[in-house]
Amino acid sequence: MGDYYDLDGTTGMPVALNGQSKAFSYQEVKACPDCRSSLRLVPRYGRITRRALLDESTKKFISWSNREYLQYAEAMKNAQDRLIRSRSGALLPVCILNLGQGSHVQVLGKSQGQRYRQLSALRGRIDVFLQTTAIEGQPFRRVHDLVESLRRRLLTSGGTLDAFDFDQSLLQTRGTLLATALAIRCEILALSDFIGVFHAQEQQQGRSLTVDFSPDRNLCEFLINFAASDSHILQQTEGHIFWAHFAGLECEVMESRDGSGSNKTALERIKREAEKHLDSAEELCTAFPGQTISVAAEIEDVRRLLREAGYQSQMRMVVAAMQGEFSGTGHWYRCENGHPFTVGECGMPMQTTRCPQCNAPIGGHNHHPAEGVQHAGDIEQEFGNLRV
Repeated sequence: MGDYYDLDGTTGMPVALNGQSKAFSYQEVKACPDCRSSLRLVPRYGRITRRALLDESTKKFISWSNREYLQYAEAMKNAQDRLIRSRSGALLPVCILNLGQGSHVQVLGKSQGQRYRQLSALRGRIDVFLQTTAIEGQPFRRVHDLVESLRRRLLTSGGTLDAFDFDQSLLQTRGTLLATALAIRCEILALSDFIGVFHAQEQQQGRSLTVDFSPDRNLCEFLINFAASDSHILQQTEGHIFWAHFAGLECEVMESRDGSGSNKTALERIKREAEKHLDSAEELCTAFPGQTISVAAEIEDVRRLLREAGYQSQMRMVVAAMQGEFSGTGHWYRCENGHPFTVGECGMPMQTTRCPQCNAPIGGHNHHPAEGVQHAGDIEQEFGNLRV
């Protein structure tokens, strides 16, 4: 009780609220020790049990979002393998000369027969996943919005209700970042395949292709900025790599469309911008090698793409990093303030870094966790055995 209330020194009864409770402070929702009934409706324990329920809901949200991600990552790998296997006999039933704004995958899925429909359906599911992982749908934010709505109604009728304030770091942004990265990889996969097939069939007929890459750049910049604001180094690095990858595809389209070289200035500008993004990604990999090990090799692959376009190299690199990062979920831990994080590879901490939510030390050295870090077995049981 003392963790949640200021207690009277004589009677031991609560006399005032004691600030905000710690994140994920209870492993389970407590029940009556005699009859096992819920304590949710007992006023004395109301604040404690409701906080425990919010913690439990947040842990379930973390578990669910990781399960969903692994499912979509596996589906994308299968879709990529299918496109590569069917590449030699691929035909374009409809010739698209202009891929406008919006999702290129969705356009291709509607117009190119069966070849892109699996990937298009996956892109639609990823969009739903992205909406579901948004901050607005998370337990703490939903309760905050409900309380705020009730408070505004009471204020208009002369009543009062305290505002529901909570630590914003409890909002889980990793799911949104993972979903955004998946959506971008899906677009790269479809465009890499389509551009390769188009060039093989249409270039001989003197026809050219136009692709609007501005929505792709905007999505990459969103990922970079959002990840940087929450100190998610891996996704920030991926955003820079993705930007450069789209630039490589754009250069390939422009070079094939204009053999005279009149777009040389524009091409050089795009390549310079892409190199800057790759330099930024390289700097992050140097500064945070443990967090970016799964994408470090991808930087040189994209540099090669900018120098010499190649269908197979483009296709093979799209999900290679994703496979490396999620070959297993590793083990789950909590920092000293209760924020969950995962350790990949062997599942044991080998490098110390900082919690992106509270800046407490996480990770460790030589398989020994940093001070204050605890094993999160309750989260791990939910999805610890899943594999990509």
